[in-house]
Amino acid sequence: FFFVCSTLSCDMPKTILVGQLEKRAPSGPVRKWKKRCFCLKDDLILRYFEGETLKGTIDLRDILTCEGETNSPNFQIVTAKRIFELRAKNAEDKDYWITGINKLLNTSKE
Repeated sequence: FFFVCSTLSCDMPKTILVGQLEKRAPSGPVRKWKKRCFCLKDDLILRYFEGETLKGTIDLRDILTCEGETNSPNFQIVTAKRIFELRAKNAEDKDYWITGINKLLNTSKE
């Protein structure tokens, strides 16, 4: 799975973050965690893939917050339209994603 993430075509615009996260299904009787490869570009669109197939996007221009649980790999991206529940491999990877997203958002507001 890491190979697919590392070889994804994330050319233009500039790629900021790439890596594997798990995304929890937004609804349904059983809300399973699904592995996805995420690619954040400087256009403020976070794309997620299953293999090489684009499964969805998160428009970070609509973000309200990006926060994680202390000592946990879980975090949320809250937008005006939806709450995205994500899980990194560990708390360190979670902090990498939260810091990268918030840094990009702060840079884009300047």
